[in-house]
This record gives sequence, structure tokens and C-alpha cells, in this order.
Amino acid sequence: MDWRQLKMNLQLSREESAILLFLALSFTVGNAFLFIEKGRDKIKKAEEVSRLRKSIYPIDLNSAGLDELVLLPGIGEKTAHRIIELRKKRGGFRRIEELLDVPGIGPKKLDALRDKVLIAR
Repeated sequence: MDWRQLKMNLQLSREESAILLFLALSFTVGNAFLFIEKGRDKIKKAEEVSRLRKSIYPIDLNSAGLDELVLLPGIGEKTAHRIIELRKKRGGFRRIEELLDVPGIGPKKLDALRDKVLIAR
């Protein structure tokens, strides 16, 4: 159904049609601005996370908490929990390569983490 059919079915006056059109356009423009603003917020958050990541590296695998570990690239909450569990089980890490024993961390992910983690003695 197009605008003319709707106008005829509702028997709207010219002024009423203009008001409805204005309201529809206002709603559409308002939603567009909200969409743009949400996109800007996401970009700002992504930039902040990126800035934080650069400033916190390297992270000590033997003392880092969950909040720090999830800042590592490719490490989500589940994998961070697994790192902490393995660390507790072994009494700490001795080599970075031990991360390969954590489910979810393979050679590629380990390579991405090498310059972002360390093992304090």
C-alpha cells in the first residue's frame, strides 16, 4: 500500500497528511542519528580497549587476573579461566610454551601472544 492509498483509506485532510509525513520523517531521521551515535560509541570503546591493550603489555602469566588476561588478543573469559586453572594446578608457568596445554590455545594463538606475555620469576 502506498501513501495515496493510505491517505484515501484513512480519509485524511491535506494538513493531517502533512503532519503524518512530518512525524514519519522525524522518526526516521531520529533513528538514523541514534544509529550513528551508537556506532560512534562502539568505535570509542574499541579505541579505548586498543589503547589499554598497548599500555598493559606485557602481562605476567603467573600473576595476571582474569581482567588482565581477557585483554590479551584472542583470549576470552573461558580461556582466561583455563589459564588460571592450569597455573594453579602447576604452581605457575615456567615457559610461555606451556600455554599450548590450555584448551583453546594453539600454535597460532601462542605466536600472537609471545610479545604480550612474560613469566616473572
